[in-house]
Amino acid sequence: MTKEETRDVLRVIRASYPHSFNKMSVDDKKDLLAVWSDMFVNDDPMLVMTAVKSYIRSNPSQFAPSVGQIVDLMSKLSNPNTIDADTAWNIVYKALSNSGYQAKEEFAKLPPEVQAGVGSPDQLRTWALMDVSEVQTVVMSMFKKGYSTRIKEKREFDKLPDNAKNLISGLTDSKKLTNG
Repeated sequence: MTKEETRDVLRVIRASYPHSFNKMSVDDKKDLLAVWSDMFVNDDPMLVMTAVKSYIRSNPSQFAPSVGQIVDLMSKLSNPNTIDADTAWNIVYKALSNSGYQAKEEFAKLPPEVQAGVGSPDQLRTWALMDVSEVQTVVMSMFKKGYSTRIKEKREFDKLPDNAKNLISGLTDSKKLTNG
């Protein structure tokens, strides 16, 4: 998003929350523009504006949104079809019925985020061969907890600025090299 597009976003916010800008000096407004420009430099201006307008329509607060609140809304708008833990487990449980002998095929049918929660076709096969009561209690509980954590971590990572993502990826890659 360019500085001019950021200025347009801030104009909408200022028009909706004039009291938040009343006592701002010219320097404060320049600083605000600089911060918002920096925070949204790699984002789609339409997505940012949509998130701002969504905030304005849905939030009864008298206060202008923070960068973080807009980033949260952008994340929700960008990922509306995220599979929740209960739905993911239902998909896995259905796949288990045929995974004793065809785990690879069943694993391949799972959505990518559910595959990440399961881990491998071998894990699917192992669960398929376990006692049903253990699968419906222990395995289900562990899967849902791990899946929910993974989805939450992905959402939080996706909210980070690109330079922070690159830094983390670089650190992760160098750690892989040193740990073999």
